[in-house]
Amino acid sequence: TVEGSSFVSGTTVLWNGSALPTTFVDSEYLTAQVAAVQLTSAGLVTVTTRSPAPGNFTSNSMPFFVEPLRPLITALSPASAEAEGPTLTLTIDGSNFAADAKVLWNGTYLTPQSVTSTQIKVQIDAALLEIGQTVGVAVANQQPDERVSPTLSFEVQASAEEGFAERSYLPGIEK
Repeated sequence: TVEGSSFVSGTTVLWNGSALPTTFVDSEYLTAQVAAVQLTSAGLVTVTTRSPAPGNFTSNSMPFFVEPLRPLITALSPASAEAEGPTLTLTIDGSNFAADAKVLWNGTYLTPQSVTSTQIKVQIDAALLEIGQTVGVAVANQQPDERVSPTLSFEVQASAEEGFAERSYLPGIEK
């Protein structure tokens, strides 16, 4: 909806100079249809109106900001790991990942090895795999302003050997 004054029937709303399908409501209001494809790129859009012929006058402009999409994680692979294991490659599947995305591992930024709009691969150093820890994993797109995905949990489990060693020392259990 565009609010202004002195609109006449046939006035058109312009989106960065391109005409949008416009409905004249009255001398103060117009409505226009913005196609989904026009909202796929984040950034500043200039909105103006143009009166019909013979005048074809263009109004002053108003800025419209298309916000970037928030990244979304749908899966982690693997979803868990054994503590004190080797460095691993974590694959993060989802959508809306930007080329400048970083991975948040319990709030610490990690730089990915590779990023596409639907998948990120990042190395998780063995030192980050602490026993019994549940880690929050998120993706943060950096530009034009930081957008952070909801967090998914990654479980760090005791290794099978550690679990056996702990059980073998419990009272009443023979070694």
